[in-house]
Amino acid sequence: MESAHFSFDSLKLHAGEAFGSYRDLHSAGCDVETIGPAFRARFQGHALPQVAMLERHLNDVAHERTSERVHRDGFEHFTILANREGELAFRTPFGSGTVRPGEIVLFDTRHPQRIEARGAHILTFSVARELVEAARPLGHGLHGLVLSSGSAALLGDTMGSMVQHAGAIGAAQGERQVRIFRELLALALDAEPFAAQASNDALLRAQLVIEAGLALPDLTPELIAQQAGVSRSRLYELFKPQGGVARYLQQRRLLLFRRLLRHEDQAHRTIAEISHMAGLRDESHAIRAFRETFGLPPGQFRRRLMAAPASTPAPGSPFADWVQALS
Repeated sequence: MESAHFSFDSLKLHAGEAFGSYRDLHSAGCDVETIGPAFRARFQGHALPQVAMLERHLNDVAHERTSERVHRDGFEHFTILANREGELAFRTPFGSGTVRPGEIVLFDTRHPQRIEARGAHILTFSVARELVEAARPLGHGLHGLVLSSGSAALLGDTMGSMVQHAGAIGAAQGERQVRIFRELLALALDAEPFAAQASNDALLRAQLVIEAGLALPDLTPELIAQQAGVSRSRLYELFKPQGGVARYLQQRRLLLFRRLLRHEDQAHRTIAEISHMAGLRDESHAIRAFRETFGLPPGQFRRRLMAAPASTPAPGSPFADWVQALS
């Protein structure tokens, strides 16, 4: 069984339709706009376990995930972009920069981001969060991180090889390829000096306390601060950029709630039981918060999952469905 794949080429479409078709293909994950008079886009897409891969040739186009979109779609996977040629610039809430040919940049879809491409040849891997977190706890400090070491070059070469030979990769080989990719990602991350926001050990300790205690209804700021070894005022200061401790805790619980709803082995449980497993003890509040965050109530979300076909998505929007499955 070969990996699922699809392709797009703006030059094969009428000039008046090319950009609209490209924008629609990406509508599930980002906003797209032209940034020059010579828009062009060509890509090949392939899906492996926990990884959706694109080889893209882009000119005069920008992709952006706004704060509004981040909060609405609830994505939590990572995108890893290897620039092979051309100009690739980016902006995040933590800063901006350029990715030179041979370099790699990582983005956490839980945060806003914007990229601009001109004459660029880019390998884009959308990667399940748990795969990245196996290399770096909680994916801490990775948003907008540029990798440029020799280990990053090895990772980029491997990404290129995976894309080049994707059509011949079977299911078993695909899983092994993903394991190799994960190990090389960890090697590249270990070789890089992290940005200033990544050095905040206190924030990481607090986040790890929260992750370990999501199912506990009595996980209070006082308890988090105590177990993280910081004062309560320092804890509040650390989480200000993320909307506060309470908001961060609720968002993590809602994401856990959604992950549990996706699991087939939880299909026998009621919505109330699953919300309790995620630390959300008030069912009415959990349902309301889920709807506000993800755009539909948890029961409807689960029914859609059950009704969705298990096979490759319908032609026209496969990459969107692959990416949805990563979160």
